Amino acid sequence: MRMLIEDLRGDRAGDSALILPGDQRVPAAFHNHATQAHWHTLNSLIRMGGQRVDNASDVIIGIVEWWRTVESLISLLLSVACTESDLGLRPERNRIDRTARRDVHERWSLIANWFSEGTESAPSELTSLLTELRDFRNSFEHSSRANPVAIRASRLSTQPDHVNEADLMEAMAICVAICQFWRFVLPFNDLMPQVNVPSTTYVMFEALDTQADELLWPFFAEVLDALGLEAEVSPYAFDFGDFSGRSHIQAMMAICFEDKPQRPQLSTPIDPTARFEAYTVARPDLPGPGMFRVPAYTITADADAGTA
Repeated sequence: MRMLIEDLRGDRAGDSALILPGDQRVPAAFHNHATQAHWHTLNSLIRMGGQRVDNASDVIIGIVEWWRTVESLISLLLSVACTESDLGLRPERNRIDRTARRDVHERWSLIANWFSEGTESAPSELTSLLTELRDFRNSFEHSSRANPVAIRASRLSTQPDHVNEADLMEAMAICVAICQFWRFVLPFNDLMPQVNVPSTTYVMFEALDTQADELLWPFFAEVLDALGLEAEVSPYAFDFGDFSGRSHIQAMMAICFEDKPQRPQLSTPIDPTARFEAYTVARPDLPGPGMFRVPAYTITADADAGTA
């Protein structure tokens, strides 16, 4: 009897996680979201430069993923603070209720207060950027993007439905600035998201802020120049440095390896391109030579009558 694919659920091999005392593993979701945000950003810039890319690349999704990167990093640090609290560390501080529901600003304030022994809070400039990126993202997922949002600290558009590559780069700039602030809270760890180096020859990752400064921003400027355009958005350069508070526990970012049944190897080679192309050419409504078809959501009168 063959094994079920469902039997392989829970295999986290290859995932990034933060290993805390007691072999507690906290998924490093910020890494996954940064990977997605980086992919959408890079491909949106390539498309902006006149090159063909995967149609799935999307400016709005990129912005949403930069937000999720920030939100996930804050949640990760809250998990560390809760673990310290559970272990009885910082006995002079009130214990943290791990089960309490908190919005992102409450989590943001709590981690600053906890790791600094109540002596430091996040700079107001960063808190304002956090708020505006959250509101901008919410306009895509929780409200109408046609409604204007209040923008004072960042360079995001006040009209989310007018979003373009400038807002995508601004979202990345906000994410980088926030990650730079929190990156060294865990001793011997750097929490700046690692992103793929876009090479066809090498497989490697590097810190997001390094690639943003040395590749993504210069490439953005090159594309703008070729289009005869300029931009107001640029990387943030704050002078307050990184957060001075530090965790009191030993933690380690790691790539997970699970001692579970491995996925079976393919018994025969699979050629998805041939299968997908065969499906496409068999369609009865193929576009003619040199033509294409956009998404069609309108039901014709004949089709509507046929489903009555």
